[in-house]
Amino acid sequence: MPSPTPPRFSATTSVDVDVVLLHVEGEVDLDTADEFEAALNGSRQSRLPVVVDLLACTFMDSTGLQRLLRHREESAAAGLRTAVVYTSDGVIARLIDLVAPGLFESAGSTEAARVALTAPDAGDAEAV
Repeated sequence: MPSPTPPRFSATTSVDVDVVLLHVEGEVDLDTADEFEAALNGSRQSRLPVVVDLLACTFMDSTGLQRLLRHREESAAAGLRTAVVYTSDGVIARLIDLVAPGLFESAGSTEAARVALTAPDAGDAEAV
């Protein structure tokens, strides 16, 4: 029996009491960037801080990063904060660290990101 093929792209959103968790799986590139952007835009509707979980994201190109940067800018303009969860040794980390170093609150787990975004004294400290 063949193993299931992972989705090319999927994004699921769940709302917790104090944050929105956007879980991204698969690839974010020119073909899927519009879907990614729609998911990011939807995550802001609750007016809560957003945790973008990229742990299951296997690839992101500059188009995906541009959409993530736009989300960050629009969220900040609305007074909302965003944290990005990714491994420190993957392709996502290399892309973010090369093109947008220090622009995202980041963490190695969704729980660490949630805590960072909701802590009373939450600042711009990185947790990766």
